[in-house]
Amino acid sequence: MDEIRSLTTSAFFDAPANNKGYSPAPRLSFLKQHNLRITFISFTEMNTTEASVGLTYTGTLRFGEAAGDKLTLEGTIQLIKTGGTWKVDHDNYNTADISGLLDNSR
Repeated sequence: MDEIRSLTTSAFFDAPANNKGYSPAPRLSFLKQHNLRITFISFTEMNTTEASVGLTYTGTLRFGEAAGDKLTLEGTIQLIKTGGTWKVDHDNYNTADISGLLDNSR
């Protein structure tokens, strides 16, 4: 978790939705007994200032080796510059799709 903390703002890291107990992605990884990987990711710049960058992204979330062990990940991410370092301040993605996989895994 310390690795993630260093890449995010305190507000983002401490938000309940980003806690391992609440976030669907870590639960999916645990239930599938497989590490998550994001492949084929692409970003599109939405807005940029000297202190912040907004991006949309799409990619493939892999949670196993079988052909069906994947889903398309889509979201928006906001980075802010804090002390000369870019950190995640907001990340909104299709958690409902991941939650649907969790429902089907039980």
